[in-house]
Amino acid sequence: IVLLKLGYALLDNGKAEHAIQTWEQALQLFRDQSKRAYEGQVLGGLGTAYGELDQWSEAISYTTSALHIAREVGNKEEEALQLSRLGYASVQAEQLGQAVTRYRQALHLAYEDGNRETIVSSIIELVRLLMRSTRHLSIAQLLIEDAAQLEPTDREVKSLKDRITSEMLIEDANAVQQKTV
Repeated sequence: IVLLKLGYALLDNGKAEHAIQTWEQALQLFRDQSKRAYEGQVLGGLGTAYGELDQWSEAISYTTSALHIAREVGNKEEEALQLSRLGYASVQAEQLGQAVTRYRQALHLAYEDGNRETIVSSIIELVRLLMRSTRHLSIAQLLIEDAAQLEPTDREVKSLKDRITSEMLIEDANAVQQKTV
């Protein structure tokens, strides 16, 4: 457990390579002790570290393994975290379809949990991604409206809502066909 925490401290201090070495030691110990939940947390940390090094295929691989373990042990909070991390890593790797899927899954878990903050942050990430395509603005608009109902004073939500409204006017004038919600 100390190695797990040390890995995060190293990562926080910009020492991703050292964090990876530390987590590899922790991973072997947790595997030897059959502590699957901790093994999943270490794998998630390794995914984050490889992301810091811009090695997105490794980041996705480790984070996917962490996701499977979170599901196996029934840790919904860890599952949602790994789904969000996978969404981000997929965006960075230009796997946008995969990113949408992962962010949608994370949002689903946030709704199941009922945590307003997690719902809003998940919506923001998904909306940012959907806004890359003008054909998805109507879907982004519905999502951001839900976030605005939950957190009406959130600055990021207001900014995205205004941006979507402006872009929708332009796209309507250009007769761009929107994806069906």
